[in-house]
Amino acid sequence: MRRDRKLTDVHAHLEQYTSEELESVLGNAEEAGVKWILTSGFDLQMSLQGMEIAASREQVLASIGIHPWTAAENFPADFDESKATAGRLLDMGFFVSFGGAVTDPEATELRDTLRHVPLDGNLIETDSPYMPLYLQSPEKNEPANVAQVAQILAEIKKTDIEELIDRTYKNFTRLLNIGN
Repeated sequence: MRRDRKLTDVHAHLEQYTSEELESVLGNAEEAGVKWILTSGFDLQMSLQGMEIAASREQVLASIGIHPWTAAENFPADFDESKATAGRLLDMGFFVSFGGAVTDPEATELRDTLRHVPLDGNLIETDSPYMPLYLQSPEKNEPANVAQVAQILAEIKKTDIEELIDRTYKNFTRLLNIGN
């Protein structure tokens, strides 16, 4: 379902797809109404691959980074889904992004945190091809699924889906300082 191309995926790993898969994945995302996908670097090689993809695709942006797991030994693996942590992050001016994990009905603490994050602090992601949606096979996750994540977020927050999409789109463009 196309929503006037206002969906955004703030965290995906497009370099994990083959060239053939990537064409299909980006086509599916466009069909679903995804205007922007931020492919996220995990290390130097993935960051460089993401930059190459972004340079050749209008709907793709790239972030360059070194994941704490690769940068430091003994870094805690569990990136605390509590309301208190979300509140501290929001107070510091950060956004809080929600993805496939929130689609699991048993993710009660994460869903409770989502309810307490204001719309102007939300972002949406898929972390594709990782982090499948609830009851989805892992190899099926892709940026087009951000539409399903948005629907679940709207239901949990008891807000209109179009309002949620509009607000997260504004948050995304504000975060990355890009125009429409």
